[in-house]
Parts: sequence; C-alpha cells; structure tokens
Amino acid sequence: MAHGHPNLTVLQNARAEDLLTELRKKETSGADFRRKADRLAAIVLYEAAKNLTRVDMLIETPVSKSTQPVLLQDKPYLLVPVLGAGAAFVSGFNELDLPGGGIGYVAARRDHETHIASLGYSRLPANLWKYKIIVGEPMLATGGSGRDVIGLLKGLGAEDITLCCIIAADQGVMEMQASHSDVKIITAGLDRFLTAKAYINPGLGDFGDRYLGVIPA
Repeated sequence: MAHGHPNLTVLQNARAEDLLTELRKKETSGADFRRKADRLAAIVLYEAAKNLTRVDMLIETPVSKSTQPVLLQDKPYLLVPVLGAGAAFVSGFNELDLPGGGIGYVAARRDHETHIASLGYSRLPANLWKYKIIVGEPMLATGGSGRDVIGLLKGLGAEDITLCCIIAADQGVMEMQASHSDVKIITAGLDRFLTAKAYINPGLGDFGDRYLGVIPA
C-alpha cells in the first residue's frame, strides 16, 4: 500500500488515468469536461462494485443448466451525490443497474474564503440503515464536506457507506479516516498537497465550477 491509507483504494486503470489527465488539463472545458468526468465517475463506481457480495444460483442458458454468480440482494443500493458536482456520478450509477438503485441528494457549498463547507438541501429515504450507500464526492480536498455529509447520513441511521471520488488529497483522506474510519474510499487519483486556498495540487481546479460551467476553466 504505497499511499499509506488503509481504507483507500486508488484506481490502477489505464483508461481512468487517461481520463483524469484530460480533466486536469486547463484547456479541457465545457461539454468535453462533463463527458469525461461522467465516464471517469462511472469507472470509479465500477471499482466500488467489484467486491459486492455474490451467491451462486442455478440458471438455464439456451444450451444447458449452469450454476452462475449473481448479486446478493440483501440490501438495496442508494447513491447519494454531493450536489452540485456530485451529479457526475448519476449516469454511471444508472449504468450499474444495482438492486434497488435509488438516488438521494445532499447539497454542500464551500465558502471560498474560509474553505469550510456548509450543508443545505437534502432529500433522502427513511430507514437509511436498510441501504448500501455510495456517496459521490468528486473532490476530497480538506475532507470537510465528505465528513459532514457522512456524519449526516450516520445520524439518520446509515451504517454501510462507501465514498467515491474523482480525485483526493492526503489531507482529505486523513480527515475522513479520523472521522469515519469504517468508510471505504475509492478514488481515481491521489495528490499529496493542498494550496493555500485549499485546492488540490496539482489537482484539476474547481471541479464544480468546471463541471457546471459556472466560470471559465
């Protein structure tokens, strides 16, 4: 484990690395940025699905009967993207077609002066303990918004949570492990530093602004 974080998985995937490089480029913007971000988020989600619980079931193919693995449907799956940029995870989650396959939302906004995120609107089902929850947070920089969103979910009864990111920084991963050591983190890339303004360095700028087209990249 070269990165030294016990609960962290960093993708070892050539296509994911290529997509992340495209997102890092200053000249990648607009629809191209959104399309590549959606595709990379889908790859991260597929990594999260690799270790889902399976059971063997006897099925019948057009040729013969055969015992094959199927997903154990012990709990429905719920995606909770952190809005607004967490919307990048929605199309990939729909492609996975997991049992349950529901989507909830939590909005978080970072103050660009204090670098502190505040939570806003949320829409979540009742009885969160019944779900396997995947939180979609594109950037894990200081870890504040991810920490607070997962704290909110746990306060509402959530027990089984995985955090999926496009890119993370050491500081954010350490904050998450200090606050929620039971939560697994999956990311396409890990950078070591934050700037004085709490941007991941080298990072890819402000993911939300670039994804939503709020300001020029």
